[in-house]
Amino acid sequence: MRAVSSDSIHNSSRGSKRKRASTEGSKKDDAELRTKVLTKGNKKFKTALQAATEATPSGNTVDSDKLLWKTLLHNGVVFPPRYLPHRVPMQYDGKPVRLGPCAEEVASMYAKVDEKKIRDIKMFEKNIMAGLRRAMRKDQSPDVNTVIDFEKCDFSKIFKYVRHCGIRYEEDTEDTVSLRKRCRFAIVNGEQEFVSGFEIPHPRIFLGLDEKIGMVKDRVFPEDVTINIGEESPVPDCPIEGHNWGRVIHEPKEAWVAFWMDSVYGDEEYAEITGQKVRPLRHLLGTTVQRL
Repeated sequence: MRAVSSDSIHNSSRGSKRKRASTEGSKKDDAELRTKVLTKGNKKFKTALQAATEATPSGNTVDSDKLLWKTLLHNGVVFPPRYLPHRVPMQYDGKPVRLGPCAEEVASMYAKVDEKKIRDIKMFEKNIMAGLRRAMRKDQSPDVNTVIDFEKCDFSKIFKYVRHCGIRYEEDTEDTVSLRKRCRFAIVNGEQEFVSGFEIPHPRIFLGLDEKIGMVKDRVFPEDVTINIGEESPVPDCPIEGHNWGRVIHEPKEAWVAFWMDSVYGDEEYAEITGQKVRPLRHLLGTTVQRL
């Protein structure tokens, strides 16, 4: 057996300590970097972060097993890029109908669907029509009560445009990139936690094989979103100008920061705090609600 000198043992011990110190230093640096990202350009958030950290020092746990957090601070969610309208009209019963941005986006997505691959074309057309009219209501279109029969719809001009030019969306700005970085984390009981599902999905047309074929996954707007945040924390700024959050609640029994409804399945979709037990959404009796 090879002998091991005491010097080797001491050197190994010092090496382990240095490695451990390096790892701890790296973790500290990562945390500091995330804090800089979270608070960049947002004095209100920085002040709230300091208050939350002081209120729940590192290592503190929530006393009651019914509560998942005492303090919760976050930056909200990220919306998909804005659709850029092309203003090409559809025809209904031989007359031009200029669609609003939500309905035009649905028609443009429809233009990219290969109908030859659709097995149940009647169900597909029925669901597309329902999605189009729902989008027209969002646009507050004056033609929503006129456009009711899919057989009278002529999308040929839109189809021609989309097949030549595609569908255009707004490019990410520096603010959007910054927001995406900040929304990755939440401050839970004074400590940073990752948030999953903070990017709201793009609208799309469902092309499955069941009765939902052709259903439209609607574009989600801030009014469709419920924000869950600490009562003493500042409400995240709404990232879309001219809009407001649908609701703001303060529910420490839930480990999600935001939710909205999926228009295809009728289910809730969540931006969730990872590493915590997430309970299903219940009727929030006794929850403080701010209606904006």
